[in-house]
Amino acid sequence: MLSLMRLVGQVSVARTGILLLTSYVGCKGLSAGHVFVVGASNGDMPRDPNNIKDVEISQFIVALTRTRKQCHVISDKWFMKPVDDRGKFVPPSEKTTFISYIPPELIEDKGNFKAGDFK
Repeated sequence: MLSLMRLVGQVSVARTGILLLTSYVGCKGLSAGHVFVVGASNGDMPRDPNNIKDVEISQFIVALTRTRKQCHVISDKWFMKPVDDRGKFVPPSEKTTFISYIPPELIEDKGNFKAGDFK
């Protein structure tokens, strides 16, 4: 998972500047008006919610503190689809436990979206 977070590169966005896709390590020292933390689901961030590593907490904090205006923490129910290659149902992922580190008054949960919601 977190393939977008592992991508490193820049995409030009017409008349609005640059969109930078980076890793946790790559974003250290940078800042942005809007930051998107993609793939914030248990099993990815953190890998094991029952055994959270200090480095995972540090990475999440680094991602959050790059923000000047608004941070968007995005989790997903399934990486690709709700079934595996054999057609067997895959249980949905849970939102990252790191969300509990953020004061509730700063969170605006937008709920779940489907691809068709973005037409």
